[in-house]
Amino acid sequence: MLLTSTTEATIDENALNQFLSYFKNGNYLGAVLTFVIGYILYRVLYSLAKKLIRRTHLDGLVRSFLLSSIRIVLLLMLLLAVAQQLGIPISSVLVVFSTLGLAISLSMQNYLSNLAGGIVILLTKPFQLDDIIEVEGVTGKILKIDLYYTKVNTYENKSVYIPNGQMANAVVVNGTREDRRRADFVLKIPDDMDLQATRERLLAIITANPLCRKDPAPSVPVTGIGYRSVLVTVYAWADADDWWTLKCQLLENIALEYKGTGLRTIDQ
Repeated sequence: MLLTSTTEATIDENALNQFLSYFKNGNYLGAVLTFVIGYILYRVLYSLAKKLIRRTHLDGLVRSFLLSSIRIVLLLMLLLAVAQQLGIPISSVLVVFSTLGLAISLSMQNYLSNLAGGIVILLTKPFQLDDIIEVEGVTGKILKIDLYYTKVNTYENKSVYIPNGQMANAVVVNGTREDRRRADFVLKIPDDMDLQATRERLLAIITANPLCRKDPAPSVPVTGIGYRSVLVTVYAWADADDWWTLKCQLLENIALEYKGTGLRTIDQ
């Protein structure tokens, strides 16, 4: 099987030699001028495409993906134009590309997988630009999706580039798709504290916070029994943009209220 793949990937030497022979009589001055003019034209066309696409109502990820595709197509056209000035027929270029195709595809399987993953992301839309996601141990905001990578900006202001193939197959937690989120944490109440009075006081602290939504109503149910303690879980809803702030404020207020009493949070 390996021998067959190696044989298929072997480049046709005659085609390659014929391709290289075109350089002997090429119009090098014309090639340079074509490259300079073509590159300027590429910049103009790409800038125009960028302005037109940004005026559309397309999703931000789709716009980013389209711009990356247009850039590659324009550069490929520039390459073919320069090749023609060098006296290389386009058909010969395509023949060389085709003979190299298998070898390139074998060595670029990951890139092809990432390209397919980018298309899957655009079709399924598990997230949009500026969404806060959790994936592969990374939490941050979606900044850009390219042909091969998705760029995520973390809370520490680090840019993380995740391959699209990996992104398309991973479990993605989208924290901003819904308009509200629940802040929750577990508290350990010692036996020597009045359980009912403590729950009522905790509920009063929660409802007093302006970020806490009234619907769904917050609650502090008993969710477990520990050693000489009772476990309660605080459930409080907030707008998606405010849930982390709400959680931090509630923890701070409760810590100040019950300092020195033995009440503390535990890992869920």
